[in-house]
Amino acid sequence: MPSIVKVTVPHALLMPYNQDRRIWTLVRGENSAKATVEHKLLVETLFERSRSGRISRHLPFRRLRNPIQGVPLHWGFKVTNLGKSPFPGATVKWIRIKSELTNASFEKKEEFSIPSLNPNHSHRYLLSDTITFSFDGPAWISCILQPPDSSDRINTFGRIGSEFSTNSWNDDTYVDQKLAVNQARTNRLLLALTALTALEGFIGLKAFGTWFLNAFRAFLRWSLEIIS
Repeated sequence: MPSIVKVTVPHALLMPYNQDRRIWTLVRGENSAKATVEHKLLVETLFERSRSGRISRHLPFRRLRNPIQGVPLHWGFKVTNLGKSPFPGATVKWIRIKSELTNASFEKKEEFSIPSLNPNHSHRYLLSDTITFSFDGPAWISCILQPPDSSDRINTFGRIGSEFSTNSWNDDTYVDQKLAVNQARTNRLLLALTALTALEGFIGLKAFGTWFLNAFRAFLRWSLEIIS
């Protein structure tokens, strides 16, 4: 129940229906502007290889630094509370990815909730569907954050030290070309294979070298299956 405060005011300031009184009753908390509360969030995109398949679901390195063109990926967000006070949570909606070089774009209608977070605590959320990029090169990712209280302000950062947006978030990413990624990995594996063959001839350990070489070739074939 709101507390009652009696305030004495000049006669000229009284409302017409109170002109015969010099005491005005005010209800504290009613019809008063609520102070704006600001929060700080670091929002990062997550891209992970699909967990389907006999081999890929056991891989320890599913998370990717950049998404790869033409590869189905699980994706989502990692949200960290950078503020000094608890974050009450928010709803994320209108997620969009747009190529900066072409007109290609992708919109996600799925909404999800960020739970309340203590300072320096994080929350990961993976969206329900996978995404496959049809383009490569720079891309722009954005979304809207709706706080539970409309008077609150959520200042979001794509990376620490960057400019912030209020009640929205946007950041850039880079989609690696699939052919270039596969070629770079193949080149590294072939270089290792060449070095191993040279080492075998230099040391002269024929039996051990042959066994190790066969094992490495099997690993090479397995790796090429993964990245193809």
